[in-house]
Amino acid sequence: MNFRTGPGTDYTAKGTVSSNTSVRVYCTAKGGAWAYLKVTEGAHKGTTGWIAYKWLAVPMQLS
Repeated sequence: MNFRTGPGTDYTAKGTVSSNTSVRVYCTAKGGAWAYLKVTEGAHKGTTGWIAYKWLAVPMQLS
């Protein structure tokens, strides 16, 4: 999936993130359709950008 410079397909793609790549989500935009995140592993580790929220799988936290 592409991650972008802003919350929408009109923004420039910064690169791609593979399935099962860990990311940290900071906020959402456009009614929750886009997530601003930081890649925490892999080739783009440390890079921030926007991804369509529908492509994210959020693991459940157990206490």
